[in-house]
Amino acid sequence: MGATVGCAECHDHKYDPYTTKDFYSMAAFFSDLKEVGKYGARKRPPEISVFSADDLETTERAKESITLLEARLDASHPETKKAYDVWLGALRKTVVAGSAPKAVESKDVVWIDDEPLRKAKKEGEWVFVSRGQTDAQVFSGKTARRQLAKELTQHFFTVKEAGDVFSGDLFYFMVWLDPANPPKSVMLQVNDGQWEHRAYWGDSSISYGRGKGDSPAYKKMGPLPKTGEWVRLEVRADELGLKQGQSVKGLAFTQFGGLVFWDQAGVHTRGLESGEDEVQSLAKKASLTEAESRKLMSVFLAKAEELAPMRDELKSANAEVERLKKAAVTVPVSEAVEPRMMRVLTRGDWMDETGEVVQPAIPEFLGVLDTGTNRATRLDLANWFVSEGNPLTARVFMNNVWGMFFGSGISRVQEDLGGQGEWPSHLALLNWLAYDFQSHGWDVKRAVKGMVMSHTYQQASVPSDTMLTRDPQNRLLQHQTPFLLQAELVRDNALSVSGLLVHKNGGVSTRPYQPKGYYRELNFPKRKYVEDTGKNQYRRGVYTWWQRTFLHPSLKAFDAPAREACTSNRSRSNTPLQALALMNDPTYVEAARVFAVRVIKEGGADVDGRLKWAYKQALSHPADAKTLAVLKNVYESHHAQYMANTEAAAGIFDLGQSDAGRDLDAVEVAAWTSVTRVLFNLHEFITRP
Repeated sequence: MGATVGCAECHDHKYDPYTTKDFYSMAAFFSDLKEVGKYGARKRPPEISVFSADDLETTERAKESITLLEARLDASHPETKKAYDVWLGALRKTVVAGSAPKAVESKDVVWIDDEPLRKAKKEGEWVFVSRGQTDAQVFSGKTARRQLAKELTQHFFTVKEAGDVFSGDLFYFMVWLDPANPPKSVMLQVNDGQWEHRAYWGDSSISYGRGKGDSPAYKKMGPLPKTGEWVRLEVRADELGLKQGQSVKGLAFTQFGGLVFWDQAGVHTRGLESGEDEVQSLAKKASLTEAESRKLMSVFLAKAEELAPMRDELKSANAEVERLKKAAVTVPVSEAVEPRMMRVLTRGDWMDETGEVVQPAIPEFLGVLDTGTNRATRLDLANWFVSEGNPLTARVFMNNVWGMFFGSGISRVQEDLGGQGEWPSHLALLNWLAYDFQSHGWDVKRAVKGMVMSHTYQQASVPSDTMLTRDPQNRLLQHQTPFLLQAELVRDNALSVSGLLVHKNGGVSTRPYQPKGYYRELNFPKRKYVEDTGKNQYRRGVYTWWQRTFLHPSLKAFDAPAREACTSNRSRSNTPLQALALMNDPTYVEAARVFAVRVIKEGGADVDGRLKWAYKQALSHPADAKTLAVLKNVYESHHAQYMANTEAAAGIFDLGQSDAGRDLDAVEVAAWTSVTRVLFNLHEFITRP
């Protein structure tokens, strides 16, 4: 609106038709915002994640992949159902055939005791590892058979590794009984603290330990299994008098007579609710309940090898979404709550509760919002701002755009188009610009094109002596007005001329070179500034990291505001600090050196040609003879100095991250850098002509 209404907080405006009631009526539009006073809080919810354009596109692609993969890995998908039927059929064939687990290769492999002694094998021979008092002994051939038979009749072998506790509902193991010398019985013992829970197969007359007969703690499971092949034996926990899921400390196998090979790799104590044992148990059944079918389907989706690529792809896509989510910038957003009562505060006294209660409304002299019986909202306010009944928005905006291209607005006091501002120098022009802008759909690009293609904008910036005397401020627009570039554009200009500027849009803030210790006065917490490396160092100035009121020193030197308050029109100054920044800031010194390399490589073979090329590249117009003479003197004098001190010349590469010019003569690069630094320090270089 281009109006100053702050003073109406305590009294009616003295110069413009804004009343105190108007002030609080406008404030009432925001009385439904949730506001929580927090000091030192790093996060202020609610927040949303804001992605860069590239990251947003990547996230959307990953989410699309996740949707497709999740649909494909769903039990209802036709292809998944078909693959499941094939998988289940193969599983049932495997179970019916009594196939041993993959860990079982043949009877030539004997698994006993703990991991370090488990395996020993010689091709075509029997191998047995015997653990003695101190060392392990390896036996092979017939000796192995005899030693194995001897030890198996004397000992039982415990399946227990340090720290293991088994918990499950089904125990199973693989045995191979020698048909030439079969045992009388084999037995599994479970250690619940006293080794009293046992299951055995074979001769029921044999007693071992304290149990005997058919009892919950001493369970006969049936006859000996078939000899000469690997056979799976299993027993449920409840058959041994154990509770479902009861933890046990270990398992032991033993036998009575004969020769038996045990495969400990086949021992599992996983519970029926979550393991392969239940899968194999269910696969044996001719028909399945709905719950059992769902269980098998879930196992298929989670473990089937044919689905592994899709599971891996889904996992990768989810990980990518999470990575991008963590990398995104979080931005606080507003949250609406029940509107609080808003009343006029007499003389701004917040303790005075006698003032009139007001509802959201626009200033009375500008009209009334037509919302019927409904309370006006911020959407109603936004619609009014751009409605035909409100000419203020278009007028203020076009006045500011005009100021961007002509150095000052049609009304120079761009922040106040009220009674305390300046009457527009060309009122009819401002009215026409506002009307044309509004009637053509608020098309900013069209409005800018109209300005820069006008005769007024394309005039030279050199005034006649008569007009300089008659109209020193160029209010009559008789010529173009030169003005200082904005702070961010000064740096951009140097980087662009040198060839270092990176034209990447969006993303996180960047940290250019900055003096060490600049943040030393900041506390709670202490700040540590780490300058960016690579391409981020050379991005546009608009992305420069901004630490509250501690804006970058170079930006401050060129009149960038501290952002403590909204600024519609920046001030412009011409101070020695600007020259010092252009000559010494690492950004400008590095840019000058890289530009010097361009001058050497692209400017021609002789000094005069290079000077002309460099000047025109930096300032967009040819240099006159006097200027070229001065620049040539700079080059020759500095070249002589660096020839006498080559170490100083080599030091030109120490500032900045770019390696440009290291393949050239250091004296030549240093001398031309002196010239380009002078060009960067010219008033013309930081001025829009």
